[in-house]
Amino acid sequence: MAPYLYMLLALIFSSAVGLLYKLAGIRRYNVIAISMLYFAVASVALFLYTLLFRSFEFDGISIGIGLVGGLCAFGATWAILNALRFGKVSTSWTIFGLSLVIPTMASIIFWGERLTLTKGLGFVLVCISIVLIGKDR
Repeated sequence: MAPYLYMLLALIFSSAVGLLYKLAGIRRYNVIAISMLYFAVASVALFLYTLLFRSFEFDGISIGIGLVGGLCAFGATWAILNALRFGKVSTSWTIFGLSLVIPTMASIIFWGERLTLTKGLGFVLVCISIVLIGKDR
């Protein structure tokens, strides 16, 4: 039950971020400043949470993956902000949804994650729904 609760919370919070970015774009607020604060608050909150509730150690691999991940997060945020500024939110956010499909495919191809018939059908339906939701009329 707990994983589903966490997934629901992730869905709610991720959706809220998308809606807040769209609101900022509509009202012509400085989305770059908002993004900087977004990542700063998220980083500080995650750091404090980790200090209080989890034990962790930094090593070279963790630092390297964190640095590359941070640069990728910057690139993704920069790109989605521009997509939201110049395009329709439904299309932009739908294409951004592929960021969940691509790692799933990579997990199957590179790390040998098992693909059952049910998972395969779900994967196909997710891909179709992403295309259909983002399609202009």
